Amino acid sequence: MGKLNFISIALLSVCMGFISCENEMEILSERIPIHISFTPQTRATDDAFEEGDKIGLYVSNYNNGVPSTLMTTGNHVDNAMFVYEDNKWLPENNIYWKDKNTAADFYAYYPYSESPNISAHPFFVQADQSTEDAFWASDFLWGKATNVTPTPSSVAIQTNHSLSSILVDIKPGSGFTAASWAAAEKSVKICEIKTAATINLSTGVATATGNGGEIIPLYAAETGTTISYKAMMIPQVVADNSRLVVVTVDGTEYVYRKGYTFTPNTQHKFTVTVNKSESSVDVTIGEWEIDSTTNEGNAEEENESEANIIPNNQIWYTATAKVEPSASADFGAMIESNEWDSTTGKGIITFDRDVTTIGKAAFSSSKNLTKIIIPNSVTTIGYYVFENCSNLTNVVCEATTPPTLGDYAFNNVSNITITVPESVLESYRSDNNWGQYCILAPADRSAYEVGDLITIDGVQGVVFFANDAVVRVVSVTETNCKWGVNNNYASASNEYYGAVNLATIKSKQGYIDNYPAFVWCEALGDGWYLPAKNELSLISSVKENINTTLTANNLVEISGDYWSSTDNINDGSGAHILNFDERKWNYEFKNTTNLVRAIKVF
Repeated sequence: MGKLNFISIALLSVCMGFISCENEMEILSERIPIHISFTPQTRATDDAFEEGDKIGLYVSNYNNGVPSTLMTTGNHVDNAMFVYEDNKWLPENNIYWKDKNTAADFYAYYPYSESPNISAHPFFVQADQSTEDAFWASDFLWGKATNVTPTPSSVAIQTNHSLSSILVDIKPGSGFTAASWAAAEKSVKICEIKTAATINLSTGVATATGNGGEIIPLYAAETGTTISYKAMMIPQVVADNSRLVVVTVDGTEYVYRKGYTFTPNTQHKFTVTVNKSESSVDVTIGEWEIDSTTNEGNAEEENESEANIIPNNQIWYTATAKVEPSASADFGAMIESNEWDSTTGKGIITFDRDVTTIGKAAFSSSKNLTKIIIPNSVTTIGYYVFENCSNLTNVVCEATTPPTLGDYAFNNVSNITITVPESVLESYRSDNNWGQYCILAPADRSAYEVGDLITIDGVQGVVFFANDAVVRVVSVTETNCKWGVNNNYASASNEYYGAVNLATIKSKQGYIDNYPAFVWCEALGDGWYLPAKNELSLISSVKENINTTLTANNLVEISGDYWSSTDNINDGSGAHILNFDERKWNYEFKNTTNLVRAIKVF
């Protein structure tokens, strides 16, 4: 049975007062109990709550007019449980206002948990939502009322969905008749979707965690030849060209590919036409309907020959001006054309045959270059290819076998991220030359902005760098500790990517006992590490944005001397530190105690 419609808004009323009291002034002279009623106000007809449903309530008092921060324990009311019985909400134990004067904030959430985590409450949507019970078990509601003064009148808390929902209409296209479509055996999956989240109970914000998986949606309706399915989802960004909707008809898969951003408390509608004979994908986005977008497109049979993003006889790039490769550079092919669009900043270099090599210094000192896509046919990338390309931040290498990478290929390129096919991610990371850089699988990360407070696998961080390919986050927590217990050169010389320095340090005997700063960072979880010198510089460049977020959330600002993971090559006894107040670099003996914050890249 459903609790609320996909995009429904419920009204949670917290009623305070004695039930048969005749005089409000008399009430205020006594302890005032808190009662609850829940009145759904939906945009469409749906079922309400059922017998035995439970919600959780927190109440946090104001202190001299200042609101208190919601805590796990120690609030005025901690996770009070209300049970729906006989069409009303009954508290497990009576709760009261503090007094007749003290204002309070109210936080409500559904479904109830015996041991919630305020900053990162774990929640999962069902992978199989093909039943009503599983579908509604995948919903999460949250609401807040602020600065409420004691009164016998009702206090309204508007609750919204912390999650998203998807509505998919499937209809026949070319190659199907109405009769053949009706007779066909059909099934639908929502793919490459994260089903786990952490929810901040102070804000109601859900952050997707873990890896992508599949959701089996609930059959919703059938109108003529159109079949509708629906599912609850964690709000998240789905990468471009993802297998978003897969329709199986008589054993054949038809795939609707799309990147998309799913937002909280919103129903996203997709209309997918299944074409039996077409081999191309034609995706269009329709008009907005109320508070959701209508997405229309075709689901086609997969064509393995179209696996690559770009043809093997082309190199694609993005730049602020046209990029001219070195005339002497060897590509294993001859350049036929080089076209650049000043409006989009995108360029295409076309060759007379497949590109096999990007020769020595081919794009050296191309300061206009910001992104480049290398085709699958490339087997060798030469020395100094991208040296001094100071604005290059994103290299996409489609080669399914890591090309031979020449020394100094990215010399003096300070913030490079390399995106490779997910199936060969570890091959690149384990390669001696490629592995010294930040290697990621393709994903659309354009939804993140500098200063965003996010939770990753239960650890909070603030975004300090973000583009469409990579996000870098600095931890909100910090510690004071030594870089190392000994002042020995440790060969952690990478200035751009601290994960490489961590791998170097971990290979040394006595890692746990001898390198406290590295150990503390790694202990935050998978992928966290002590930042390299350039990564600290990036954090420093947006320090004000970060500190604004930290202050707003009652967290410790970044201030003082912080360790980098980078050895001082000239004097192996020391490592580089950055003073964030003066934005000044120095180095200190490794057994000196300084501040440490971890970072993570995804």
